[in-house]
Amino acid sequence: MKKKHTTIILYLFLFIYLEIINKTLMFNKLLDKDFFNVILFSLSLSFLFSFFTHFFREKNNKRVCTVLVILITTFYLYNFLYFSLFSMPFSINDLELVNNALSFYEIGLHLLQTDFLSILIFLVPFFLFLLYKNNFDFAKKQRKKRIKNFVFFLFFHVIALLSLNINKTTLYSPYNLYYHLNSLTTSTEVLGVFTSQRLSIKRAIFGFQEKLVTEETEEDNEEVSYNKLDIDFDKLISETQDESTKNIYRYLKTKKATNKNEYTGIYKGKNLIFILAEGFNSIAVDEIRTPTLYKLIHEGFDFTNYYSPEFLSTTGGEFQAMTGLIPTQEILKIWRNENPTISYAI
Repeated sequence: MKKKHTTIILYLFLFIYLEIINKTLMFNKLLDKDFFNVILFSLSLSFLFSFFTHFFREKNNKRVCTVLVILITTFYLYNFLYFSLFSMPFSINDLELVNNALSFYEIGLHLLQTDFLSILIFLVPFFLFLLYKNNFDFAKKQRKKRIKNFVFFLFFHVIALLSLNINKTTLYSPYNLYYHLNSLTTSTEVLGVFTSQRLSIKRAIFGFQEKLVTEETEEDNEEVSYNKLDIDFDKLISETQDESTKNIYRYLKTKKATNKNEYTGIYKGKNLIFILAEGFNSIAVDEIRTPTLYKLIHEGFDFTNYYSPEFLSTTGGEFQAMTGLIPTQEILKIWRNENPTISYAI
């Protein structure tokens, strides 16, 4: 009788395949040095999912495995489609925006049509599983063998965590993204989809305080004039008790001043008019029909690549533009509770 394969191989192939597809389609990257960490985390997950697959009789274990394969595939596919629609990975905090989902259903249907080939690529492992699932061993495992799988899960998970220490100096290194920084998009690109979503859920439940991470920059010997203010950050840090404020001062202290150019001081003593037009199309700008808009755009600064990094509907975009703060759900809740007004917004 032909020997059957362990389900560890099945799950390992599934996780690595889906991580590669996500990295390729979402970030136009295939493999890089950071993917080593993704492989280690995938290996530990493979032992964990195999552990849950062998508790019952063979027939029921096969059903459990089928459900897990469907859930894993759906999880990765949904994350990809969400990224395609909103240009950012799905976050557990976005569940509060479910009431806005219906307004995007037409766009979503169009996305399913245009990304049909990508969807089929995501479903390849599932189809292969249906074809070759009888080649895998789904027999009920003895307690010792199940415990062995769980121990291997813990072992490779620790190895994956230790591998993060290889690079601690780069700002968006796997280590900093795992322990210090809350950047879901970069984390998804570097650590992979599953690990990033796990961290996102953990931080949403237990809270997370980002730590200040600075990156050393080389000194520029070119003789230029810089935009510098006479601020003693060391004095401000020593006189401030609030740790968050101290971190802001420490961050600003490490930032290199920008060079002065032909625009420096051009608007000194003048007012600034910032127009944020939601869903605005340039077809409405015409020299004859809309001369004022035309002059504003062609005689002022037109930020054609401006975007909000957080999908929080109109309120989030206005809040960010007027306050300069990242409009997370937590911040917006506090802001709304204070009966807010944005005095200078029309």
